[in-house]
Amino acid sequence: MTNLLDLKKIVEKTTISGRNFPFEESRIYKLYQYSNIDIKNFLLPINNQKATLKLNRLDKCNDGQEVNKINMQFDSNAKKFYISCFTKESNENIHMWYMYGRLPHSKKCRYSFNQKALHNLINSSDLKIYYFENGISKYLDIKDFEIKMVKIAYCGMSNEFDDSGFEDKIVISNEKYNCKFEDLINNPEKSLLAGRIKNIAWYNEDEVRIILTLKQVNLNIEEFYIELSDNVVNREIILSPWWTSYYEENNNMVIKNSLFKDQVNNIFPKSSCSNCGS
Repeated sequence: MTNLLDLKKIVEKTTISGRNFPFEESRIYKLYQYSNIDIKNFLLPINNQKATLKLNRLDKCNDGQEVNKINMQFDSNAKKFYISCFTKESNENIHMWYMYGRLPHSKKCRYSFNQKALHNLINSSDLKIYYFENGISKYLDIKDFEIKMVKIAYCGMSNEFDDSGFEDKIVISNEKYNCKFEDLINNPEKSLLAGRIKNIAWYNEDEVRIILTLKQVNLNIEEFYIELSDNVVNREIILSPWWTSYYEENNNMVIKNSLFKDQVNNIFPKSSCSNCGS
């Protein structure tokens, strides 16, 4: 197995880049996001408003190990990194619903995006990113940030050693490499990997991210918004299994109930097991 110790090589392998959409990614037309974005934001635009994509500050990420043990070590100021997370998994996933759409957040949905169009948008001169300050929307100047679409490097921090003495593995798009996790996080250039590496326990999420890096870190902002062009949003929505009812007349949007609707009490029982008491 090939060793992968060079941080810049990891950045290169995780970055989805190029003026044209990479050939090896061209088969992946859709990205999916389990989100609490207002469903009306993805219906016909109201008052000519565009659909938006929210970028959350990295230290607000719900993967505690990534924030506390990995990326917070990459840079003492994680407030300069903002992310939006997607999965390439087209099948509706009950584990994703459980993590990101369970009560009390029952009004979450799974949205669909055109990956190629989104990639092209964030690399175009038409990109518009804004934030709110004292209730007023302000746009970022293009010189104040960098933005990339990336694949996640999943690091397996295991106790198993191979003949070369490497105990950790990194998996990027199903390609496996030897690595030394401690060497990575002790590298002077470790901030290059912020937002790009997670524990291999999350591997099944098959995640793609957009990472916004502020060049000016003095902005105390928790989230940014990308204005989406019409070709980015696939007008299809799946409602969380915990939705009880929804109706919206819209001929340009396909809104579906979850495959797991009315099954959640069987999948996640409310009461303890009468036989084993667990």
